[in-house]
Amino acid sequence: MEPRIYRTFLIPCGNMRPASRPTQQFVIPASSNRYMIYVPRKGICAHVNREFVKQLGSHVRIVRCLKSFINRMPSVKNLRRSKKLLGVALSLTSDCNMRCRYCYVSGGDRPRYMSWRTAKAALDWALTHSDKRFRILFQGEGETTLALRLMQKCYEYARSRCQQLHKELLVTVTTNGLLSPTAVNWLKGLGSALELYVSFDGPPSIQNAQRPLKGGRPSWPIVWRTIQSLKRVGIPFTVKTSVTSEGRMPGLVRYFHKLGIKTIHMGGIVEEGRCIPTGTRATNRNKFFQKFTRAFELAHRLGIDLAPMWSLRLINACDACRVLTVTTRGYIAACLGILESKDAAADIFLYGRIVAGRVVIDEQKLRYLRSRTVDRLNTCRKCFAKWNCGGGCALAAFRKSGSIFAPETSFCDVIRKSTVYMLDKVLRSSIAVDNKCQQASVCV
Repeated sequence: MEPRIYRTFLIPCGNMRPASRPTQQFVIPASSNRYMIYVPRKGICAHVNREFVKQLGSHVRIVRCLKSFINRMPSVKNLRRSKKLLGVALSLTSDCNMRCRYCYVSGGDRPRYMSWRTAKAALDWALTHSDKRFRILFQGEGETTLALRLMQKCYEYARSRCQQLHKELLVTVTTNGLLSPTAVNWLKGLGSALELYVSFDGPPSIQNAQRPLKGGRPSWPIVWRTIQSLKRVGIPFTVKTSVTSEGRMPGLVRYFHKLGIKTIHMGGIVEEGRCIPTGTRATNRNKFFQKFTRAFELAHRLGIDLAPMWSLRLINACDACRVLTVTTRGYIAACLGILESKDAAADIFLYGRIVAGRVVIDEQKLRYLRSRTVDRLNTCRKCFAKWNCGGGCALAAFRKSGSIFAPETSFCDVIRKSTVYMLDKVLRSSIAVDNKCQQASVCV
């Protein structure tokens, strides 16, 4: 059999520059006779046969063509994270009108509300340290729309300040779907600046069991009315579904298709908070991947936009500290995964606090958190997916090993499988990354 290249793609990777030194190349088995030559820092992936892999060290013309093509292509200019913030995440309240069985922060058990003084200080500080595009994320310890007046005040203040600073303002809202008509009308007024996520776990039997109202009554009828209201007034939204060990993802895709829902995000749960007393279990990660890929294929056939489990964007670290995340008590957290000062990870991941309207940052902690990059993780050194996952979640790594510099290895197998899956989908042209993938001419 002759060495063969089936297809070569260029994956958009942002700013590029001529390569000053060799970049890592990986040979990844795709099937019994097909392999992928993956060069992540150059955004190159080629489908080849087994004979091509055997001939990699030879001077066969087609092999030399691919090597020459790879060598002359530019590399990603810079994977270092900017110190500029993407925005601010405000956990306005820990109050909640649901009692979800898997809520990792036990929302509603200890109701608190953020003060305007704290919210204003967070907005001012984040705006000062952000780029030209500024995002407010309303989500956190409870149902954020229970603090609707404070939400509105935060938005109006941020809109005014962004106009003064010539910044674009974007708003992300995550809600449990128990929205009042007043809240729906306000969200409609945000127009194209709004990115809305509605937590909705599927049919009544699942939604009512996993996401009951405070007091135990069914929540499905109210959430469904909210979804109908959003569709009626023309507010785009994404259904955010949490899948437990009993979840059947393809079945959920079919159900949402029948309801006319076009955009879905599916994720797992974290076995913390209310999961412990209710005994709610997360899906085994490998089983989650298997179920998700079946659901993803089905969604594609039905014309539903199901957010991919993993993307091919290149990063050198997780998104910790990219957003100023502020809790109801005014603590500044590295991410939304840690919102309590009593958490065992608080000493590392809570790196500041807002006190009497003043933002106080522990610069040493912040530098330490930002120093966690994938090139400093020895375990990741030879992994082909390292630039796609950035070393994974720092918080998960700490909870597992006690160190942010030891990746959470139980994620690694799934991350690698997901990366291979996405690369294979791109190479087979079933989907496109950012709709901009280009088939490359190798021998020129």
